[in-house]
Amino acid sequence: MLFLRNFHEIFRGRLDVEVKKMKWQKKNE
Repeated sequence: MLFLRNFHEIFRGRLDVEVKKMKWQKKNE
């Protein structure tokens, strides 16, 4: 259960990073 929770936090963190990258790229176009 602990592993699953850690995986979810990591996944959510990765997703947040990807969204920020996309927004940053759009801003720089």
